[in-house]
Amino acid sequence: MNEVVKYSNELHELKFNSLSEAQQNVFFTLLQQFRKAKGDTLELDFNKIFELAQIANSSSYRKEILDKIGKLQEFKFRYEINELGDLRQDVIFPSIETDSKNKVLRIRVSQGFKERYINSPLKGWTRYELAEFVNLNGTYIKTIYRYLKQYRQTGRWCIRYDDFKELLGIPESYQSCDIDKQILKPAIKELSAERNLFDMRRTPFQKLSVRKFKKGREIETLEFTFIPQPVSALEKDERQHERNLTIIANDIQREQELRKLKRAAPKTHPITGKEIDETQEYLGRYLRIHNDKLGLTDMLKIEKIEKSGEQLEVFLRNVDDDFRSSMRFDNFKHFKNTFERYGD
Repeated sequence: MNEVVKYSNELHELKFNSLSEAQQNVFFTLLQQFRKAKGDTLELDFNKIFELAQIANSSSYRKEILDKIGKLQEFKFRYEINELGDLRQDVIFPSIETDSKNKVLRIRVSQGFKERYINSPLKGWTRYELAEFVNLNGTYIKTIYRYLKQYRQTGRWCIRYDDFKELLGIPESYQSCDIDKQILKPAIKELSAERNLFDMRRTPFQKLSVRKFKKGREIETLEFTFIPQPVSALEKDERQHERNLTIIANDIQREQELRKLKRAAPKTHPITGKEIDETQEYLGRYLRIHNDKLGLTDMLKIEKIEKSGEQLEVFLRNVDDDFRSSMRFDNFKHFKNTFERYGD
């Protein structure tokens, strides 16, 4: 069975465009390995490192390993540690050491990083086969591949052009024609290439294309589209299980406590006497809607509710893939009845 890389979509908020192709191979292999590891330290066989990081098995391999992989220790991340908004900053990999006797590389990961990005399902998962990722050529193509995989079930990824250039670390000297020629066209070609009988690899994204939207003469947005990828039976089971993990339960519990406080509050403001918006208590709650196309139940988080007269528009985010949508209701009672049936 092929090894699968799987991490929280939230990891895409961190940028790894300074990593070389080999360093990306090592980094995402480590994510895959740490997901299976029980603790915060793992040992990776030297031969695996030689292959992934393109290191020769010579007398100076120890120094070369640390020279190449030590780059990973430059990456830091910040996260909130309490409800007051206090922050902590950690190095992703606090220690990396070679063990020549056992022929392994010993690596320790920050517990905060592992819990937030490797174990946490709060913002949905990105997943793909490790071998497919490692076999891709070039850092730009690898980065585009990872982001497309986040939207594998919708078949559509939109991104502002300036954000795209920053995400990939494209030099400012590149004109749009350079980006087309050296980045977009090669990426589309490799990621959608048809395979022949002698090539056992799958096409990563069928019918992949990119469309540019302009404002005046300037490119404003890129839209990547491809044929959506079906959810495997294993992924369906994992998804249903992960929704019941403690971290989600704790999140829901906090929101339920907040709702209780809101329900106990008066319907009118004690000072202004104005009516309190009844829809506010539903923000942050969930709707469970069956997806006939994929054959599973989507968990949709209510992020915003807008009123237009009596009508409501409810804005939703799928916690599995971050796909955003909205539903319209004739009035509050219509919405409330729907929530009582499908709400959580």
